[in-house]
Amino acid sequence: GKMTALGWTASMEKDKTLVTTAPRDNADPLAYEAFINNASAIEEYYRYHLMSLIPAVGSEFLQSAMELGTPSFASELHDLQHTRAFANSITITDGDFSNYLHCDQDHVPIAFGIWFMAKKNGRSYEVSTTIPHSSVCNGEFIWGRYGIGVDFSHCNGPVEIFWRGSMDEHATMSSTSIGNATRFGTSIQITRRGTQAM
Repeated sequence: GKMTALGWTASMEKDKTLVTTAPRDNADPLAYEAFINNASAIEEYYRYHLMSLIPAVGSEFLQSAMELGTPSFASELHDLQHTRAFANSITITDGDFSNYLHCDQDHVPIAFGIWFMAKKNGRSYEVSTTIPHSSVCNGEFIWGRYGIGVDFSHCNGPVEIFWRGSMDEHATMSSTSIGNATRFGTSIQITRRGTQAM
């Protein structure tokens, strides 16, 4: 599987402190351009759903972003001073992505994600609310210490999850997609490297 991160992070280049993350080498340039062109709407979507799932946690997340001066992953480089504070990073996984139990390197422990089903259309994917999550075998999102997880095969439509990314070990189990279906996992964070760069 694949993971792509988009947003703001500390630079490894000389004479630069803050840079945007780049898409992976094999990324579809049209999909990346579409994301950039719709970044503000994507930010609003996540802002709304974070505040709807657990309003008190969403408020804490937004308050932390404002106090830290964290630019949104949707912000443009030339206009960072006029951006609303939000998550500086969004990660997107697909193609049967999996990983090991880990804690994230986030400055704020709050992480929020939405999992979507999609179908392949040529070189890209289209999000679909009609493809069941059971079209991908396994791929549960788990918290090891607590012995719990989300079995997506019993879910319909987008699945929203809040967790403490830098405090609770979590992982995505291996999966196998059936036919032209895939599950996109996404998450937003306020990362340590991004806040240190600011």
